[in-house]
Formats: sequence, C-alpha cells, structure tokens
Amino acid sequence: MTGSEFVTVELFLASSDRSHHADELAYWSSAVGDLVATADARAVVHDLTALGGLAHGDETASAPTFVALLQIRQLPNGPILQTLDALVAQLDQWPWVDRDRSTVVVGPELVVVPGEQPLLLAMALRRRDEMSRPEFQRYWSTNHAELGRQVPGSQGYRQVHTDAALSDQARRVLRLNGPDYDGVAVACYADQAAFLGIMANEAVVQRLLEDERKFIDHSAAAMVVGYDADKPRQ
Repeated sequence: MTGSEFVTVELFLASSDRSHHADELAYWSSAVGDLVATADARAVVHDLTALGGLAHGDETASAPTFVALLQIRQLPNGPILQTLDALVAQLDQWPWVDRDRSTVVVGPELVVVPGEQPLLLAMALRRRDEMSRPEFQRYWSTNHAELGRQVPGSQGYRQVHTDAALSDQARRVLRLNGPDYDGVAVACYADQAAFLGIMANEAVVQRLLEDERKFIDHSAAAMVVGYDADKPRQ
C-alpha cells in the first residue's frame, strides 16, 4: 500500500481494575494537542452497547478485552518518536493501565470510504494462519476494500496496515506486551441507528462476513466500540 495520507497510532488499552477511566481519557483527549504535533487525535471509551450488537456473534467471544482506544493520526513525515514519548509519559501517569495486555498498532492508513462520525468501531485484526502478513494486507486493501466501498450507507471506513518496524518500536517504547495484530479496521457512524441501518441489509452483511472469513481469524480479533471520551453520547 502506497500514498497513505496518514500514519496512525492505534493504542488499545487494557485496565488492571476493569474500569474504563472515562474522565482521565476525556482529559487526555482534550489536551492532546499540547502533547504532540498531530493531525487528529481521539480517545474512545469501549461501550459494546453503543452499536446494539455486532454481526460477528460468538466468533470474537475469545478475543482480548480492551477498555479504551487512543488514536493519533499524523502526516507520514510526522514526529513518531515525539508522539511515542508523549504517550509513554501519559501512560506512566495512569497506574491502572495493564501493560501486559495493552497493545499498539502503528502503520499507514488507507481511506476506503471517506467520512468522520462520532461513533467509532476499531477492530484489531489477525490474519489466518495460512497467510503471510503481506498476503493478508494485499487482500484486505484490494478485494475486501472494494466490497467496503459498495456498502450502502457507509459513513466512513479506514484500514490501518501494521508497519512491523514502527509497531515493534512503539511496543518497546510504551512497554506493552499485548497481542500483535496485522492491522486495524476503523468504521464510523453518526449514531446507533446508522449502524443498525447497515446491519439490516442482510445480503450486504453476509457478503462482507463471508469474505472476512477468507483472510481474518475472528477468534483472535479484538475491538473497541464507542464515542469520544470528551464528547457526550448521542
């Protein structure tokens, strides 16, 4: 994948006390502009009820549990080390972060369907065992992306493709030992009704799921779903 507009940091946080710490995340989100030179940043607190159910059913039941997502998007020549230094300084102030279970993905972002909305779903993806990471990312960015462009009512869909070197560096700097992922799918919606409107189109949903099963190991996937921590839920 070439010509990405952004390099994105997707930081999935696990909590040692199982709390979501929404107030602290909201403060971070509102203050992040003072921490790093970034194009866009948001903190999303996990709330599975925000989407009223998901299409994957029990397939993702065994996936790791995360309480929040910190997402930073910056230009490809942006200061990655400065961003990571700012993040590690923040994590060091949050003793509740379980670093053994938290993880991070850093990589170029492919915009499949343009759009920004307040309700976000970020799914961390693992490839099927028989595929290499390049094979996974190639199929995801071509065959599956084309299906994503055809979804009626889609309000925003992006793919963050794991850069192994940048992600390994981020894991070392942030001292995170959680799962390694091959990418992060990011979809956004105006509200729960918009999401359910897409899910109601059974033909479209089944076509997407059947294609996902060709290259994604759903049993190893994980997700954060919710609204920005510093904005009220719609």
